[in-house]
This record gives sequence, C-alpha cells and structure tokens, in this order.
Amino acid sequence: MIKNGMRPVHPGEILLEEFMKPAVPLINANMLAKALDVPANRITAIVKGQRGITGDTAV
Repeated sequence: MIKNGMRPVHPGEILLEEFMKPAVPLINANMLAKALDVPANRITAIVKGQRGITGDTAV
C-alpha cells in the first residue's frame, strides 16, 4: 500500500478499463494481440493481472 492509502493499479486493469472496454467496436485480447503481433495468452495474462507489461510488449 502506498502512503496515500490507495492500492497500486495493475497496468492490465488500465489496459482493459481505459482502452479495451470503451473501444467501438470492442477490442478483445485476440484482436489486440494480433495488432501487436504478440501471443494472445500474453494479453490475457496482462489483463488478468498475472503478468506485467514488458518492454517487448510495450513496443
């Protein structure tokens, strides 16, 4: 926990809530993975909070 009492937000939560859900048409993990040329299970793990975003994924 940080000094202000708020929990840190996982990058996957931001990816899902701020970019994937609001997109029209909806962007799912498979579509994003294909666009980024990364495995779909990598995007799924990030969104579930099981994996961080590496430099390779970010680029």
